[in-house]
Amino acid sequence: MSKNSTIHSNKHLLSTLLYCENSLKRRKRKAYVRKDGTSNQLGYEWACAINDMYGVNRCEHRNMVIKDNMIDKIKEMILKLKNTDMKCLLEIYLSIYHSYDISEERVNTIKKQELELDDTVDKCFSIYIEGKMHEEQYHRLNEKHKEQLDDIRNELDKIIHYEKKVEEIKQKYKQWICYINEINLDGLTNSKLKKIFSRITIKTCKTKNLKSNNYMKTIFIDYNFIDVSIEKMIKDLDNHDINDKQDIRRLIAKYDNLFALIEL
Repeated sequence: MSKNSTIHSNKHLLSTLLYCENSLKRRKRKAYVRKDGTSNQLGYEWACAINDMYGVNRCEHRNMVIKDNMIDKIKEMILKLKNTDMKCLLEIYLSIYHSYDISEERVNTIKKQELELDDTVDKCFSIYIEGKMHEEQYHRLNEKHKEQLDDIRNELDKIIHYEKKVEEIKQKYKQWICYINEINLDGLTNSKLKKIFSRITIKTCKTKNLKSNNYMKTIFIDYNFIDVSIEKMIKDLDNHDINDKQDIRRLIAKYDNLFALIEL
């Protein structure tokens, strides 16, 4: 399965969901040979496509998982999600994507900027008509002023419709929560899982015992929330100029039980 694939598949439940540092792909069913020499039909496995094609030089571990075992883990995480209060995540979402100054002072400042820029546009046009400005210069300035006006009017529009947008987001949140709570674990499909999970990363790492050569597989699950993944929310938090970042990080910490690595 390609790393960049976004096509939903209902035939294969885990398609486009599983990743390692490069990618994971569906493999053919085969019998697994146990240490005692016996074998058992365990079903399908998923393994790293890069390791499978190029070996350890490109990706150190196969990161193989058995499909049924992975589905059991996914069901466990959906149950945990059902039992988690997500209201703080809604606060975080609003702080990152829908938080700006809506004060009367800010509105007046924007309106003043709009009037001043409108006046500048009119003056430029008058100078151009009088033949005191080259056509190329006029069109360049006019395009720049239009872009600035669009930005100002968009900001003003956001403030005017702020409350309406908040209500729309809260409604989407309620729909998302309802979807999580009503999902049937015995009727999962790939498209249903894609609404809950953005990606599931399988990682092989060495155990904490430095004297040991033992390795363990872990799962990192990136959940979707409303219309964005949790991982992207955290990255956007780092990139946004938000005054109360530390408070938001404390809210995120409440969900460590969801974001923590899960041992396979």
